[in-house]
Amino acid sequence: CGTEEQKYRLLRTIEQNALRISQTCIGRSVLEILLTHTAIEDQDKAWMARACAQDSEVLLRLALGKLGHTIVLLMLEILEPRRDQRVSVSLAQHLDTLRASEFGRIVAQRLDVVGAEYP
Repeated sequence: CGTEEQKYRLLRTIEQNALRISQTCIGRSVLEILLTHTAIEDQDKAWMARACAQDSEVLLRLALGKLGHTIVLLMLEILEPRRDQRVSVSLAQHLDTLRASEFGRIVAQRLDVVGAEYP
């Protein structure tokens, strides 16, 4: 629904406010849908992933959360083929914290795989 211009403006608005949006449960759901929706172009997904990765504290908080950790996993999946390692580099600094958390442990395991693929 909506024109291409409206879709573009909506995506850019969400991208520009991704950090604030990611701080609420509903906002995290919106981000997850955007990152998984097949109708959204890969370039737009990459922009969204980079926008979410701007703040390392927000990224860590996402990685530790029940819904947030899936967003981080999606971000890694989207950015890895582009060899964009900002998410993995940021989170690698907090591996002990991630491994101590139920959901963070899942992200830490993924980071171990990424580290093995891109030494």
